[in-house]
Amino acid sequence: MSGRLFLVGIVGFALGVAGYSVIPLPFAFVLFVLLLSLLVLGAWMYSRRTAYLFIAIALLACALGSARTVLVPATAPQSLHRS
Repeated sequence: MSGRLFLVGIVGFALGVAGYSVIPLPFAFVLFVLLLSLLVLGAWMYSRRTAYLFIAIALLACALGSARTVLVPATAPQSLHRS
């Protein structure tokens, strides 16, 4: 099961980066997805259903991928510009 959780995390992170690159949403939406993932994680802690854990990990990774895209500057450094 840990291998599948890792795969869900990687796919969720990639979808977060790709999704934000296609549709730039505000940072508040990223925080909303993060809050939603924490709520689903709480539901998993209450009921211990495996599906809740997979959804929580996917949403958390998606929020972290989107946050990474928002917080890291996308411009090229000056050393790469032609003079």
